[in-house]
Amino acid sequence: MQAMVANTAGGGEDFKSDKDFAKSIKRNVWSVEENKDELSVKISNAVSIIEDEIGLYLKRK
Repeated sequence: MQAMVANTAGGGEDFKSDKDFAKSIKRNVWSVEENKDELSVKISNAVSIIEDEIGLYLKRK
């Protein structure tokens, strides 16, 4: 996200030298709404693991 903000503030100059990096950043920024960006997937997986582990110790009503 910081790379996207810096690029936008700099008039798009940051991404001109590395088009693949630019595509990667833009894909991650715009996919956040779909919760399919890399960080959201990692967080979701970690939460699932924690829920599975904690569920063994919690009583269900």
